[in-house]
Amino acid sequence: SPATTNQVIHYSFNEGSGTTAIDTIGGDHNGSLANGVSWSSVNDSIAGGAVRFDGVNDVIQIADSSDINVGTQPERTIAFWFRADDASKTATQVLYEEGGGTRGLNFYLEAGTLYFGGWNNNENGWGESYLSTPLSDDEWHHVAIVLDAPETTNGNFIAYLDGFEVARSPAAAINNHTGDIGIGAKNDSTRYHDGSSSGDGNHFEGWIDEFQLWNRALPAEEIGQLVSVLQEVGPELSISSTREGK
Repeated sequence: SPATTNQVIHYSFNEGSGTTAIDTIGGDHNGSLANGVSWSSVNDSIAGGAVRFDGVNDVIQIADSSDINVGTQPERTIAFWFRADDASKTATQVLYEEGGGTRGLNFYLEAGTLYFGGWNNNENGWGESYLSTPLSDDEWHHVAIVLDAPETTNGNFIAYLDGFEVARSPAAAINNHTGDIGIGAKNDSTRYHDGSSSGDGNHFEGWIDEFQLWNRALPAEEIGQLVSVLQEVGPELSISSTREGK
């Protein structure tokens, strides 16, 4: 597994009951399961259990923090597993988002496409990046965003699917983006490839497991480790997530 250096969050989602996702890295950033997010069985998970979103009003809320969205972040990695009931439906389904309409980061599904978004109000030389890849099946997939801008400017925004880089674009350190943070839905506001979107909504229907966030840019080797370390226990991994990439 990747080193825990500068790791901020790890939700294993193995609790099985209650309304709190425990941050096993240090407990400083527990998630709050709102509006009926449910716990899945081991069989409907990558490892030990997962969380299930109903696509109607479920969301996991994470409190604002200087570790996540308050202040400038030159390096960031966000990674997790998900399995959508219907990745091809036209309605936008937010897997994760932090920030708001001015600056932020997100992952979302729309009409058979998986999007990886980053936007920074044209600050530090970065406007916006929306990387994407086709995805329409109902299998488990691992996704990651890496923001790598240690010198503030002239950095990279990199998208990974199932351990492999699918796209990248120029990027920069992301400045203060204190719009709310949500897993499985838009928590207050975010920005998509076709414009900003205010209010709660765009709920995801499916499962999410093993959510992790670092304030460092994980190299490709460590992203690959996140996928391969769980392959032996994952019940329904997709063909693409079991390719040679270890």
